[in-house]
Amino acid sequence: MTDDQDARLGSVDYMPNVQKLLVQQGTSYLNHYVTSAVCITHVYPPYGGYSRYAELGLGKQTLPVWLQQAGYSTNYVGKLMNDIHLHNYNTPAPQGFDYQEQLLDPYTYVYDVAVLSKNGERPVVYKHYQTDVLHAKALNVLRRQRDASKPFFLMVAPMAPHGQVRLDIYDKDIAITEPPTPAARHAHLFKDAKVPRMPNFNPETPTRTANFWKFLPHANETRVKTFDDVHRARLQSLQAVDEMVASLVAELEHQGKLENTYIFYTSDNGYHIGQHRAYPGKSASIEEDINVPFIVRGPGIAHGETSRLLSAHHDLAPTFLALAKGSRFVPAGIDGGVIPLTDELRQQPKQAAKEAFAVEFWFDLQRPEGGLVWTEPYEGVNTYKSVRVISEKHNCKQNQ
Repeated sequence: MTDDQDARLGSVDYMPNVQKLLVQQGTSYLNHYVTSAVCITHVYPPYGGYSRYAELGLGKQTLPVWLQQAGYSTNYVGKLMNDIHLHNYNTPAPQGFDYQEQLLDPYTYVYDVAVLSKNGERPVVYKHYQTDVLHAKALNVLRRQRDASKPFFLMVAPMAPHGQVRLDIYDKDIAITEPPTPAARHAHLFKDAKVPRMPNFNPETPTRTANFWKFLPHANETRVKTFDDVHRARLQSLQAVDEMVASLVAELEHQGKLENTYIFYTSDNGYHIGQHRAYPGKSASIEEDINVPFIVRGPGIAHGETSRLLSAHHDLAPTFLALAKGSRFVPAGIDGGVIPLTDELRQQPKQAAKEAFAVEFWFDLQRPEGGLVWTEPYEGVNTYKSVRVISEKHNCKQNQ
């Protein structure tokens, strides 16, 4: 699961290993969405974040706990959630994992260093490109499965292509956003890449959109160039992730487990750059922010196909447990259902919703990223709760 990777701006097209090993050997689900377009958790401390999550005991009923109950070895490498930091990483350590290495704040969003806690132990600082550190850690997890008879679950969550976030050296309460930093070996790539010029990119006339964007002026050439620079940096930062995908698939093939393993590729939320004139960012209800890549490879999954089957992130846990023959461990009241990816999954009694899902967010503004700040007066709040309907049976224009 990448961080802030778009489905609408073509970033997956720039990942040759993902194309060869996942897209061509699996199915791309075009209508997969998130219900809140921001990094988990989007509620800030003291009302949210890891400390509040731990205080409420929410880690006792989660995907890895249920997978352990189903007999799986559970492993996690990378970013778990916001606000897991140097002072609370072991109070308690995240539950449900047989092995885990979590990125810790305030260094989670810094590309040239990785600060990790293994199984709740004292944090270790790795002064290397962060994605490469996670690559090595994830590969080692897979290698430990070579002689294991127990089925395993591994989730890898690199921070790319999220923008870099550093604390102000004069005021530690101020976070400074920057474009993502690629590995040095990738910094020369895609020099001509630009944000796709779709009709909603920096339109001459304002389009129907959120009230907090209606004040934005048409972007000039300098600002559009900045948009393209951010887009290019995101593509470059994803190349280290693409290399990781190739290594993990190669290790599964070496073990003879590739054809008996389900591989899911997705992101925590999408991203916009210049759509409706908006600065780079997420958390809005537009398609660019809530629609994410969702590619699946594994037994019973068609090769090289695309599907418009509707699904959302809250369907992932029920789907994973169904694949693990552990649906009985999923609490009855959990959101979401089983995504009918295979013939066997289509027989599950609780299916994912076929045409609708909730989208919601609560905040006082829509934050720009990539080193940009609002220079115009800001109006409105970025708070909404809605139902997104995707179905050929409905036409909003006809129903108005």
